[in-house]
Amino acid sequence: METQRNHGKKTLQQFILEGELTLITPNGREVLKPGAVRWLPPRTPHETRNEGATPVKMWALLLKRCN
Repeated sequence: METQRNHGKKTLQQFILEGELTLITPNGREVLKPGAVRWLPPRTPHETRNEGATPVKMWALLLKRCN
């Protein structure tokens, strides 16, 4: 991967509302369509791209573990 982004100790949840978002992780490449929800564990290297013709609207939540 060109860029290896991760969110440290935080979990990432992505909720796709509109458009198509390409998610690239060490496990491969996946196109997320409206209604898709993805969860990435802490420290997961990833990259996201909008390779479609329309803008992507999504909710992204960074969740910190509570003790």
